[in-house]
Amino acid sequence: MIENYKLNKLIGPSGVAAGYILLLFGLITIYFTLAAIPVLLIGSVMAFSYSGTRIHLTGRRYQKYVMLLGFIRTGIWLPFEKSDKIMTEDYKGKYTSYSRSNRKSEIAVQDHRVFLRSDYNKKKIPLARFNNKQEAQRKAQELQNMIDSL
Repeated sequence: MIENYKLNKLIGPSGVAAGYILLLFGLITIYFTLAAIPVLLIGSVMAFSYSGTRIHLTGRRYQKYVMLLGFIRTGIWLPFEKSDKIMTEDYKGKYTSYSRSNRKSEIAVQDHRVFLRSDYNKKKIPLARFNNKQEAQRKAQELQNMIDSL
């Protein structure tokens, strides 16, 4: 069974909104000129691209990927190691954008994330994102039990 977790948009909410505007502009102008095709491509990359993680529980592996244009998945499968540890952390982040008058606009993001931490390089890899802390802890325990059974 493969579980799919969407983690982040690639460029934040203001970039996604700009992508939808470019898509709309490209769709309107494609009837007049073919120069709107690059505008459509850029807008669709901005609007539909995101990063995520897939976990294959029976295969005991995971894939950190980037989804381009909403349907092209890039990333490689990596196996879980016996020395890996699963941990949860509260995530507090911000998406910041600046207007033309240099005014700062911030959108705060708070959620709970499940991370994979390997013993040999101490690198944290985000596996899943949850709005509820209990769900994150339950998933972390499930994954840790799967790793312990290796």
